[in-house]
Amino acid sequence: ESAYRQWKKRDAMFAAEANAIEAGSRSFINEDDDWNGFTEFRMKFFGHRTPPHQQLIIQALEAAKPGDITMVLVPPEHGKTTLFEDYACWKLAIDPEYRITVGTEAQKLARRIVARVKNRMEEDGPFLRYVKTFGPFVPQKMEGRATRQTWAADYFNVYKRKRSDERDYSMVGIGFGSNIAGSRTDHLHCDDLQSMKTLTASERMLETFQQDWLSRPGETGITTINGTRVGDGDVYEGLMEQFDGKDFFRVVNLPAIITDPVT
Repeated sequence: ESAYRQWKKRDAMFAAEANAIEAGSRSFINEDDDWNGFTEFRMKFFGHRTPPHQQLIIQALEAAKPGDITMVLVPPEHGKTTLFEDYACWKLAIDPEYRITVGTEAQKLARRIVARVKNRMEEDGPFLRYVKTFGPFVPQKMEGRATRQTWAADYFNVYKRKRSDERDYSMVGIGFGSNIAGSRTDHLHCDDLQSMKTLTASERMLETFQQDWLSRPGETGITTINGTRVGDGDVYEGLMEQFDGKDFFRVVNLPAIITDPVT
């Protein structure tokens, strides 16, 4: 067992594969067993398994300390957006005071992510067990009137949230060009920051990211970036050049083709 623990500590991919196997094994025992941690949570409430490459992403995210920037570069079609949506639902379920800002290339993409999370929180939505266990999330009616709670297309507050600052929301979606001045967040998550259409605008986007977006989590929150490389000179390359060697910056690369070193 001590060797096993050392391997998990030393080899991130080994740890990710081991965690995926353990979580999968537990899910077959009894679906009513208590869940323990995010991997078990998403399997029990959303029916989503967490393969090793997604385990690796979660490990990097959970290891982030206040002020850290963690960037994970993955190939397309690796489920990174669904993974984050599940993670956002988990965080807001166990901590209604948590604040999440999701940033994408265009605000309409961020709006879709916000909408998916909100849809799961609806009392007549697709995941009733999730709502019954952790809800209510949506505005409730008191004495025939709806509670005073923000529930908009680009941002919302969960019902159990007690903070009164109207500029800081449970979850908000932004894109380059969005204007939600002064808002603060515990977790800035960036998903697919760039496409081929905006490759020539990398410098401007990088400036906005550094001067505006990074001020939202500040030194007490975390920043995570899940993306797919677009080409030379993209935002991801700019971030690596800008923060290379900094203690607060970490890059995790998941290659599209993995070679088995044994065979």
